[in-house]
Amino acid sequence: IPPLAWVPVFLMVFKSFWGPIGIVFLGVFFPILLNVIFGVKSVDQRLVDAARTLGAKRSAVFTKVVMPAIVPYMMTGIKVGLGVGWMCIVAAEMMPIQSGTGVGYYVWLSADYSRYDFMYATMLVIGLLSILTTGVAELIEKRVSRWMGIR
Repeated sequence: IPPLAWVPVFLMVFKSFWGPIGIVFLGVFFPILLNVIFGVKSVDQRLVDAARTLGAKRSAVFTKVVMPAIVPYMMTGIKVGLGVGWMCIVAAEMMPIQSGTGVGYYVWLSADYSRYDFMYATMLVIGLLSILTTGVAELIEKRVSRWMGIR
């Protein structure tokens, strides 16, 4: 079920603060989870077998073989999740149950009062924040990849 379909349910059950957080969590969780699962499945079994043959314990196999292999997949999931998360938070904040705060609320309010300049400015801010968070995720990916010795 798409996360945006859950917006009314989450907002009715969890009210103002926790509703949007739950929607964002739901939207972000599955892209990350699915990418991590795909990353774990793509780990070269020969590397795992070689590490075990050389006497590596389960924790060492996980930290030295599996983790470096899944970092690119996990970071891809995080970047996809960030995009979905921004979409979810804006949609959740546009709902009338909300307390009247957030970027989605300001887009809705500006459109409601025919203040299209504010509406487009808020949409631009949302886009810039999305680009910023994706850029931070890419920076983290580069640093973690370099730290773990991934090309």
